[in-house]
Amino acid sequence: MFKVLLVDDERIIREGISKLIEWKSLGLILVGVAKNGVEAYEMVRKYVPDIVITDIKMPEMDGLELIASVKKQFEKIKFIVLSGYGEFDFAAKAMKYGVKDYLLKPCSKEMISEVLKNVLDEIKEIEEKDRFSSELENNLNKVLPQVKEQFFRDFLTLKTYEESDCEFFKKLFNISDSLFRLIVFGADNKTKYIEKFALKNIIDKIFGEDIIVFNTIIGENVSIVIKNINFNRLSMLLNKIKAVFIDYYKINIYAAVSEEGILRQMPALYKEALECLEYRFYLSECTIITKDDVCLNKNSSECSLDIDYNKMEVFLRSGNYKGFEIELNNFFQQVMDSKLDIDIAKSYCMALYLSVARQERNRKSSEYLADIKALQEMDTLKLISDLILKKAKKIAELNYEENSNEHGKLVNKIIECVKENIGNKELSLSWIAEKILYMNVDYLGKLFKKEMNEKFSQYVMRLRMEKAKYLIENEEECKLYEIADKIGIQNNPQYFSQLFKKYTGFTPTEYRMMRQKKN
Repeated sequence: MFKVLLVDDERIIREGISKLIEWKSLGLILVGVAKNGVEAYEMVRKYVPDIVITDIKMPEMDGLELIASVKKQFEKIKFIVLSGYGEFDFAAKAMKYGVKDYLLKPCSKEMISEVLKNVLDEIKEIEEKDRFSSELENNLNKVLPQVKEQFFRDFLTLKTYEESDCEFFKKLFNISDSLFRLIVFGADNKTKYIEKFALKNIIDKIFGEDIIVFNTIIGENVSIVIKNINFNRLSMLLNKIKAVFIDYYKINIYAAVSEEGILRQMPALYKEALECLEYRFYLSECTIITKDDVCLNKNSSECSLDIDYNKMEVFLRSGNYKGFEIELNNFFQQVMDSKLDIDIAKSYCMALYLSVARQERNRKSSEYLADIKALQEMDTLKLISDLILKKAKKIAELNYEENSNEHGKLVNKIIECVKENIGNKELSLSWIAEKILYMNVDYLGKLFKKEMNEKFSQYVMRLRMEKAKYLIENEEECKLYEIADKIGIQNNPQYFSQLFKKYTGFTPTEYRMMRQKKN
């Protein structure tokens, strides 16, 4: 129901109109009647009617003054002017305040009802227009973020926009002609869309709408345009974004920051930021990468790294992971120092991975191919290093275990041979290598030392001295030269005595006498 206020200084007219009009059937309700402008103004403030029917000539405050006062505060209220014969000058002035409807006294029920219907139609039409405009504005506000993102994506990826288009979008998004920075966020490796969406929301929250102009996801990255702020503050905000994202998703991120520029320069600055982001391949510990950080070797194709693949392969086959790790660190340091083109650097890494993978016995082709695919997609040198180290450690440990078993068997053969030939004066590692095992003597010596934790010569001498002690203790009639002969030190009892004293602290004679006293 629409509200109506009736104002006239004549009681008969007030009462007549009040009773004459079928307000309810018109969709109206009469909220009050007033006898002058002052009283009417107070009732307007109290009820805020939709329509005011007012006389022109009234004491204290006439109709024109009432209209002027109300319009200042309640612009949408519609007025219907009641005027007598000769008051058309006043009615004309009322038109200046937007009053379009008037009634000439005396007026019939039909005349009043007809004017009220016209005013109601006008009010309803205005309300419908307002409702339509409001819905349109609400719908626009709903889609405006998507429109803004789409424009930004198209604009950055070099879709052609005319100058007039850019001006239109600048007005639509209320963008001023000032300097901006473009930032592209990327992760260590490929991320799921939900993770990129989360990063976009974290960026929105930490930067805030006062700083961010555009924010969208393009491919694997989140790209934003921000108002130009102090670089120290920018660094603080970027580090905060990284810390929050790592805390939630355990994924490291980087921010490539462009130089300053106006909106028209954003496509060029986007390309610059993408080039900077690629450089994270070498800057795994950094958060912020700028144009000043990028210094790739322009002569990568002429650069050659000093890599000893064979040496690393030997370390892996022998199960020496520590030795391999030292060589691998040297390899990656060379790649890092050379600042090769990233594709060329990856080709070196791929060659190294293949060299490593070949040392794995019974390797599975599926795992092998999966690692190659993963390596190709990795965005930092550190990730590639971790992958190769993980693979190398697994191979080295397996090879070490297998080699240890083989080594153990080989050393056991050496020990068995020593025990069987302890009395042979020709017994030596060279003799065993040449006559028994047909292997390289240096390799056997290193292997024996590693497995037994003592040199072969020390081991043989220890066994000979222990056998000599046994013979002295248990065979009293056995002469020293006979003992020396039985332990392989033939025809040299004096040398035997020297060795025995060095080993036990006693000469063979002193040792025999000491044992006899104890018994």
